[in-house]
Amino acid sequence: MRRLQAYWRVVEPTKSAAQIDAETYAVYIGIGPDVYYRATCLRFHRWMLFLAAFVSQICCGSLYAYSLLIKPLSARLGATDEAVSLPYYVAYACVGVAAAVAGPFVERHGPRAAIAVLAVATQSHALLYGYGLLYGSGVGINYVTPIAPLQKWFPDLRGTAAGFALCGFGASGVVWGGVYQLLLRDLGLLHVFVVGGVSMTLLLLVCAIVLRTPPPAYRVHGLDMHGVEAFAGDSLSLVDFAKAHDDRWPELDTTERVYHDRIQHQSLRTCVLSADFVFLYATYMATFVFGIVYLPHFYDLYMLLATSETESDALNFLLVAAICNFLGRLLLPIASDVLIHCANLNPPFGRKLVFGVALGVQSIVLGLLPNALRERDVETFAAMVWGLAVVLGGATGTLPSLCTDLYGVYNTGTMFGILLTGSSLVGLVGGYVFTRCFSAWKHTSELDAYVANVHWVHAVALSGLLFVCLVRTNPVDRFQPGYTLCGRRLCR
Repeated sequence: MRRLQAYWRVVEPTKSAAQIDAETYAVYIGIGPDVYYRATCLRFHRWMLFLAAFVSQICCGSLYAYSLLIKPLSARLGATDEAVSLPYYVAYACVGVAAAVAGPFVERHGPRAAIAVLAVATQSHALLYGYGLLYGSGVGINYVTPIAPLQKWFPDLRGTAAGFALCGFGASGVVWGGVYQLLLRDLGLLHVFVVGGVSMTLLLLVCAIVLRTPPPAYRVHGLDMHGVEAFAGDSLSLVDFAKAHDDRWPELDTTERVYHDRIQHQSLRTCVLSADFVFLYATYMATFVFGIVYLPHFYDLYMLLATSETESDALNFLLVAAICNFLGRLLLPIASDVLIHCANLNPPFGRKLVFGVALGVQSIVLGLLPNALRERDVETFAAMVWGLAVVLGGATGTLPSLCTDLYGVYNTGTMFGILLTGSSLVGLVGGYVFTRCFSAWKHTSELDAYVANVHWVHAVALSGLLFVCLVRTNPVDRFQPGYTLCGRRLCR
């Protein structure tokens, strides 16, 4: 039990002088205790992390292209489409669990070790049943591994850094969709898993060489890795707390500084058990239930509506959806950075505002979607799905920086990973509800079965609008006894 408790304590990682010197070069390898080989021909720059994070996310985002394999797998295994969809939902379940468990490991051992574990798990992509368990776990580890280093290297552009990393996951639908089609056509189904797994392993090992955390004395544009002005930082030793992002420190009065100091000293246990995190967790699940549940069925649903369209048209539909998701993951986090700096907003409030707008747009579109399905209006359906892809991608890209703003850089990976367990619950529970509801309505028509599922998904999304309003970003409210909102105590 003590070891388990110790694992979940966030400890400030230490680096030797030799390691700090070696990390000034892009390529370095540890060859002994505090001994490093360095390729002195290329110096390291923080912008290299953007490319490494982008590529690593593309490798693991092949989960998005699984819908293209449902029909071939059904034919090969002699199973129903619903049965073949099960590994996808199991993989999504493993994503969240692995991400949460890996958070403290990433903070202690850095992104290199985490990416190496991921590369081994990804190689098991060659096994169909390993797809759900091992591959899903690998995706979860990779999902949080690049996020924490980027939040530390870019305290001045937290939203942009997180969005750029996660947009690789969105772009992967485009990349792996094309790769899967080529492999299926030229080599067959088995080689989709073998070639894909080996390729990912090699790319991830290259990314592991580049990814790293900043040195303890790191400063950029006057900010340390916590986003605090250099002259305002304290010298306390971090044991079980994290510093919160706050680039407005010089503007705060004495009372506000007391509360911001309390944010910096939150334990991981306090963060996880707070009312705000409970509401944020509920918001996360409500936001992403549509994307997780319907993603493996978009191809079949499009072909059902567009009876006169070809398979190529359906693939183009998925391609545009992936591009829209990519743009959302990139542009909405950038918009949150711009909004915070231009409107001089409290950073977590600015992220929450962008997240809430994305959730509101999703709720409106989901309310209109059943009518488009009943009328078999394929163009309207496609436009709605593309719009949903943008806002879902934007919400995804905004979450890591929101976690950093609320809980600090050393808790970012773990808190974001715990949020991803919401994907696990949605993947299992939502997938089960979808399948049961689909089976119950399929005797009338397949289209009615899809429409019936949209209704309960819409209700869940609407509940998210309430939950996001209950997530407090004002530190004065957050640390009052009971539950205080806008200065008013609602619960003691």
